Amino acid sequence: PPRSTLFPYTTLFRSMMLELSLAWQFVRPGGWILADNIEQNHAFADFVRATGARSLVVNSFVRPERTWSHGIIERP
Repeated sequence: PPRSTLFPYTTLFRSMMLELSLAWQFVRPGGWILADNIEQNHAFADFVRATGARSLVVNSFVRPERTWSHGIIERP
């Protein structure tokens, strides 16, 4: 199957851990997964911990009522 350098993940998918695990198979070494709305559950952090991959979390909108967080995972 083809490999990707970038895999954008959106919360249109409902099982983040499953979807990240499936996408991980198709991301090239040195490639990235971008995930949005990671503040909604712990799946992003759990996935990063399980894979030992490098990650970065960015908050794009911070308000008292809601913060939107996005995560980036680099495949070693």
